[in-house]
Amino acid sequence: MSKDIQQIISSAVGGKVGISLIRDPASGDVRYSVCYESRALFWQSKHRFQEIEHAQAAALALGDFLGARITI
Repeated sequence: MSKDIQQIISSAVGGKVGISLIRDPASGDVRYSVCYESRALFWQSKHRFQEIEHAQAAALALGDFLGARITI
């Protein structure tokens, strides 16, 4: 099975998918966001998850699509 172009590129630039913790300083509430990082780029999703399990599922799906290493 051959890799798609986004998987080839992500692998070449060392792409990683992970989860960022975002804390509201006023209320102390915690939200989670999926992020992608490579040698040249850092991207963080605008979507916020209340449950870590939802963020993990999103990170796994993004990592599978991109062929990136998943660091959760």
